[in-house]
Amino acid sequence: MEDTKTETSSLRRALPPWSQEVLHKVAELRDQLPQVDDAHHRASVATLITEAEAFATLRKPGKEVWAQIREWWYGSRVEQAWTCLHQAELGLVEHGKSEFLETTALEIALSLGSVLDAKDPLRLRLENYVRSLPDPLKPPAPAPGPGAAPVPVPPAHAQAHAAAHAGAVAAAPGSTTTTSTSTTTPAG
Repeated sequence: MEDTKTETSSLRRALPPWSQEVLHKVAELRDQLPQVDDAHHRASVATLITEAEAFATLRKPGKEVWAQIREWWYGSRVEQAWTCLHQAELGLVEHGKSEFLETTALEIALSLGSVLDAKDPLRLRLENYVRSLPDPLKPPAPAPGPGAAPVPVPPAHAQAHAAAHAGAVAAAPGSTTTTSTSTTTPAG
């Protein structure tokens, strides 16, 4: 067991930076595989991830002419690895659970929003959206009376994720806004 661990760590040190980045992404995508319910689709995404890993750990082709022609014809290992990873990500998006996709989309939006200028309209819209999400730590409001329209509530994990990132967006460099949580009750 120890020999395998040592061999893996020495392999990572010997790999070029792009290969290490691909292997990091491979591990990240493997962690997300359980978000695909359908076994067939999960297997196809897993195959793409494994192929990307294989391209990342292949040694550079030799000096033989045929190896160089093969590399030229099929594209470089870098292109092939990243193509497999992008296809795997698409498979996760196409066949992933909706809660996973909502959380991922919110995470990406908040990450991108945190680097925008404090007065950027997109950033301001994101901050307002995060403030509009219910506080995941508060109990839900009582059910509306008869005839009142139901208020849509995002999944609990999306709320928690948004609340965690709300401070990050507001506290980003150059930010002058503060976060607050307000609760509105529908008129009924």
